[in-house]
Amino acid sequence: MCAVEVHAFGNLGPSLCQRHRIVPIDGTGDRRCYFIGEDRDALEVAHEIFCLWGVDAEFFPVDAVIFGEKWKNFCEQMPVEEDASRISEILCGQGGGESSAITGLLDRLLFRAVRDGASDVHFESLRGIVAVRFRLDGNLRTVARIPAELEAPLFLRLRALARLDVSERFRPQDGRFGMKFPGGFVDFRISTLPTKFGESIVLRILDRRRLFLCLGDLSMPNSIADAVRSAVEAPSGLFLVVGPTGSGKTTTLYAALRELHRPNLKILTVEDPVEYEMEGCLQAPVDLAVGRTFSSVLRAFLRHDPDKIFVGEIRDGETAQVALRAALTGHLVLSTLHAATPGESLLRLEKMGVESSLLTLCLRGILSQRLLRLNCPKCSAPDETAQIPPSLSRHVSRGRLRRGIGCPSCCGTGQVGRRAVFEFFPADSREGFVLRDPERPAKLVAEGLALLEAGLVSAGEFLKQLPWNR
Repeated sequence: MCAVEVHAFGNLGPSLCQRHRIVPIDGTGDRRCYFIGEDRDALEVAHEIFCLWGVDAEFFPVDAVIFGEKWKNFCEQMPVEEDASRISEILCGQGGGESSAITGLLDRLLFRAVRDGASDVHFESLRGIVAVRFRLDGNLRTVARIPAELEAPLFLRLRALARLDVSERFRPQDGRFGMKFPGGFVDFRISTLPTKFGESIVLRILDRRRLFLCLGDLSMPNSIADAVRSAVEAPSGLFLVVGPTGSGKTTTLYAALRELHRPNLKILTVEDPVEYEMEGCLQAPVDLAVGRTFSSVLRAFLRHDPDKIFVGEIRDGETAQVALRAALTGHLVLSTLHAATPGESLLRLEKMGVESSLLTLCLRGILSQRLLRLNCPKCSAPDETAQIPPSLSRHVSRGRLRRGIGCPSCCGTGQVGRRAVFEFFPADSREGFVLRDPERPAKLVAEGLALLEAGLVSAGEFLKQLPWNR
């Protein structure tokens, strides 16, 4: 057997075993030995126990069936778990040990979030506990419940990292900080919000190591990637990426910007906030407190002789008008717009006061996209109970439908990772903007149908994310 070991001190007995699903072998003094299922990451559990409990743990992986028997026998003899105050006492320690224990707890949680590919970490003050949740593949999952006694030191540590006002707990605050991880630095954007039982703190993870280098890294078909490149290489005009919230629009434009960057071009961006630092680009964050809005920064950009301008989002008529003026006066403007379809995006712009004739002159194209959650490859199984409309059954064989049923690898969700699907709508200077069917983008749905037919996405996910209304 292969043992995994972490050096620390102390022991806790049944509370530790119950929380981490391990079975003690023996142990005296400062060292304890445990059985653990071979389907689990023993090193991860050892690290977690080290950070949370201060226990020196040595693990011996065993077959899942054998472990199940040992766990059942252990549970029959296990006393009632010690209460949360005992856990807090062990974690915080005595005589100045609280700071290092809280630091270890926070480092452990952030390490796990980055390793698992989470986009956000939520610390939520509830009655008697602080719930810690990760947003993975667009879904929130609870990963820890921390005793309420630890809320103050934990949140103080987060404030100190982000250089926020540690004495101010009754108004929202925003900030950011960075931490070093294997392979490079990871940035965290923090936002605090007072709530009934304490505070809610959300960390947005901005992992520079995962920033896509080019459009080809986005699973984008070559034909669409070439069309996007042609649009963003234009000397002037407006290029839009549309889709619902969380569909990856900003990531796509970052990839396009990285391909655009050349020493002879001046690229300016205005974002709320600046998510990733891009070498060679001048990036300006929106700050409403000092009157720095999208539209005001965009107007200032026009006096700085830019070649390309990236506007994080067109939200109002003033921003839309200034962006259109920039596009008509020799600048290429790239932006995102929250809209379900390209046709809806045009209607939104018209409602913002943009004249359709001017839009026709400057529009270089619209990219529509979605993110589909993929079935877990380890627990994917035929989906015999899928409820699909008759119109969809004509395009995909029911026998090919699959879904993840849930396993330890996907934390019981049945889904791991996401895949983007795209459709590019070109513009024609003579005929205006060409939309074959603005309410039912054929290529976007066709890409989703291909993933559905291949068993990579479930029928429920397909119908949820794509505008299927035939």
